[in-house]
Amino acid sequence: MTLLQLKCFLAVSQAMNFTRAAVSLYITQSHLSKQIAALERELGVRLFQRNSHGVCLTREGAFLAQRLQGIPEQVEAAVAALPSLEEHMRGVVRLGVLDHQVLGELPTRQLQAFTSRYPQVQLLQERQDSIRLRDGLQSGAYDIITLVQEDMEHMPGVSFRKLSCCPVALILHKSHPMFGRPELKPEDLAQHPFALLDYSLSPALFDRAMHLFRGRRMAPPVLKMPSYSALALQVETGLSATIMDTNATFCTDQTFRTIPLPDVPPVQHVMAWRTDNRRTEVAALLAMG
Repeated sequence: MTLLQLKCFLAVSQAMNFTRAAVSLYITQSHLSKQIAALERELGVRLFQRNSHGVCLTREGAFLAQRLQGIPEQVEAAVAALPSLEEHMRGVVRLGVLDHQVLGELPTRQLQAFTSRYPQVQLLQERQDSIRLRDGLQSGAYDIITLVQEDMEHMPGVSFRKLSCCPVALILHKSHPMFGRPELKPEDLAQHPFALLDYSLSPALFDRAMHLFRGRRMAPPVLKMPSYSALALQVETGLSATIMDTNATFCTDQTFRTIPLPDVPPVQHVMAWRTDNRRTEVAALLAMG
């Protein structure tokens, strides 16, 4: 449950009208409806009963509304009090970044703002594969990690914030024999090997690639790579093409050709943290978003 979802739920429970609730929060009605729907999916219950006269709370919705009153204000008050801690805050925040991911402008600005505001807090960052990131978050080795959302679906007790939604593309290096072919399509490479991150590293990307191959009736040789560095080397030498999201670090290199695949669902990158991590330094960094 996010703070925005909580605000949306309480606003509708008070106004009993989606339009008026959206206006009070300065958001669109469609955005508010999406937040309510996501909250209902997470909780597994209906919170509102829609009818021709508007909306009313279900039994579960009324129960929740009674107990959540005032919580958004408490959260905002706690966040507002953070500046008074600036001079005294110490410690370390450990950030694990997915090894093939370009962080992008938004999280970069967030990290820069945090280190500027809290210079006594040490921010330690390192790149790792998704397995080590998931294990590290669960063990406490990392306070925050970045990951593909679908690759963390079975991690209990974890909250996340969306960072970027990235298209999936066919990628090959200029040394690949098919690099210069005009209007190149995946099926043109049906007899050429593809290097893919092993399923254990990214079920989301592996499944998308295999679904693409089946949909286009392809059966290319598939090399399951044990790491992103191994995959990058295989592609950089022109020995294989790959299917990756366009947030991969080598997509910024002009020696690679990136061909978007609009029929493949995009990949959602997120920032994730353990819900029970109550450290003030971590809360301060998350509040910068």
